[in-house]
Amino acid sequence: PLFVAGSTHEGEEEQIADVHIDLKKNFDDLLTIIAPRHPERVPAVETVLNKKGLKFIKRSAAKRDGCKDAEIIILDTIGELAKVYNAASVVFIGGSLVSNGGHNALEPSSLGKAVLFGPHMENFREIATLLTDNNGAIQVREKDELTKTLTNLLSDKNAMAKMGNAGKLIYEQNR
Repeated sequence: PLFVAGSTHEGEEEQIADVHIDLKKNFDDLLTIIAPRHPERVPAVETVLNKKGLKFIKRSAAKRDGCKDAEIIILDTIGELAKVYNAASVVFIGGSLVSNGGHNALEPSSLGKAVLFGPHMENFREIATLLTDNNGAIQVREKDELTKTLTNLLSDKNAMAKMGNAGKLIYEQNR
């Protein structure tokens, strides 16, 4: 399974790392990709992951160094988030567990991905409401609920696919 946390902000990567640690208890082959919203924050993300004792690699070094031992990839390149979303099993929209207003959930929805986001979607309130009201996304309140929801989805591929299909339909109907 591939869990992608896209457009994350300061304060979220530590929570995502904790979620990853908890998920690994049930999904030992889990790979997580963290894509910081601002690439200049990559060193701060590395510090967080080092403190948690997690094995990670930056995307820019993955081809050169290989990534078979990494459990987390930091997306430190520009222009690849859509490709990463397309490969994901489930996507978390950053800027939403911390008070940053969230980011647009339509990109992963348009790809038929199960989408989760936190309570702070103020900048995309209409989209968030449309997706959650029509079963195309789930809004969580905090990291423990994110872990529980991810566990449920990763354990039920049909539920993941159903949510992804609902999100894609919403995207198509409102394009």
